[in-house]
Amino acid sequence: ASRPPLGFERFRRRAQGLLEDRGKLRELGERAMARIDLRGARIGDVVEDLQTLVRLMNAWVRADYREVPRSSIVVVIAGILYFVVPTDLIPDFIVAVGYLDDVAVISWVARELHKELEAFRAWESREDAMETFIGRSPLRDD
Repeated sequence: ASRPPLGFERFRRRAQGLLEDRGKLRELGERAMARIDLRGARIGDVVEDLQTLVRLMNAWVRADYREVPRSSIVVVIAGILYFVVPTDLIPDFIVAVGYLDDVAVISWVARELHKELEAFRAWESREDAMETFIGRSPLRDD
């Protein structure tokens, strides 16, 4: 494991506090997806990883997918929080550089959790295949 980016520990502590609050985690996922839609071009290289992190968090919240250690889900939540909170290390309103730290943090989280993200993506592929086969979505948000 490599050293977390500057300022990340504050978000890790906040994530730990949110771990059992399903409502706030669902809201965090919604806010992250809205920001991705709004800012996708500025964070281009990490959009796919960030979307995967949000899907992983949502699947974990719904208890559809729990094949990830709690310590890893805390890092996932912290990375998403870092992206959503506009007053992180470099405030997002600073033109041209405000999203550089967000990109760096999401890239770090994706590298740190590479194996967990690949396992989750494989699980999603199997779930999608089952959905096609049986005609319902186990990934839907009920």
